[in-house]
Amino acid sequence: MPPAPGNVCRPGEARLIWPHLEMPARRAFLGLGSNLGDRERTLAEARARLCAAGFEIARESALYWTEPVGGPPQEWFLNQVLEGATTLAPEQLLELAR
Repeated sequence: MPPAPGNVCRPGEARLIWPHLEMPARRAFLGLGSNLGDRERTLAEARARLCAAGFEIARESALYWTEPVGGPPQEWFLNQVLEGATTLAPEQLLELAR
C-alpha cells in the first residue's frame, strides 16, 4: 500500500542541511528498497530523512514487492521510486539514501 499523501515532502517544506552550497535545484529520481525487518517503516524513514535534508519529493510510486535475483537466499524486497528536486550534490544524496 502506498504511503499516505501526508508523508510526501512538498516543495518549500524541505530543510537544507548544507546551506553553504548554492547549487540550483535539480530533478532527481531515487530507487529505494529494503528486504530486512519492517520494510515499510524503513522506506518511510528513508523518505523522512531525505525530506529533512532538502530532497523535495514531487511524486512517489506505489510500493512494490520484488523477488531477489542471484546471491544467497534472502527475503523479498519492498521497493519504491521517488521523483523530486534537490540542491544536494549527487554524493550527498547517495549518502542520505543509504
